[in-house]
Amino acid sequence: MRKIHLIAALSAVAALLVGCGPNTQFTLPGDFVAMTDEEIAWKDYDWKAVNPDGAVVVLRERDNDQKGSLDFWYKALKKEVVEGKGYDLLDDSEMKTRNMTGRIMTFTTEYGGTPYQYAVAIFVVDDTIVTIETALSDENIEKHGDAVRKIVESAYFD
Repeated sequence: MRKIHLIAALSAVAALLVGCGPNTQFTLPGDFVAMTDEEIAWKDYDWKAVNPDGAVVVLRERDNDQKGSLDFWYKALKKEVVEGKGYDLLDDSEMKTRNMTGRIMTFTTEYGGTPYQYAVAIFVVDDTIVTIETALSDENIEKHGDAVRKIVESAYFD
C-alpha cells in the first residue's frame, strides 16, 4: 500500500514538472556546447549542454501551478531520486546562482557499468520550478567538476 502511495506521489511530481520554454541563461566554458532544440526535442529538456568527454548539464523549467514551496519540491525530488531511482545521496546543500537561491543534491549511480555523479539543483522562482541537472562519470569529476559547477552558478533566471 505504501509503495502505491509513493508511485502516485512520484507520478504527480512528474506530471507537475511539465511546462514551457527556458527563461534561464548560462555562461559556458569553451569545451561545452549547447545542443539545438531539434537535438533535445525528443527529451523533456528545455536546454542541454555537453562536452566531448560526456559531461552534461540539463535545464528543465516547469510551471508551479500548485504554488509548492522550494522545500516542498526539494523533498519531492529527493524522494524521487533516492527511492524512485535508487541513487545514493552524497551531499545536500544550499545553492546560489547569479540570481536564484535553492538546493543542490549530489548522488552516485551507475550507468552501463560506469560510476557517475549526478547532481540536481532546484529553485522556485515565482510560478516556475527550475531544475539544473549535471552528470559526470567518476573518471571525469576532477577534470570537469569545477567547470560544471561554474555553469550551474552562472545560471540567470530572466
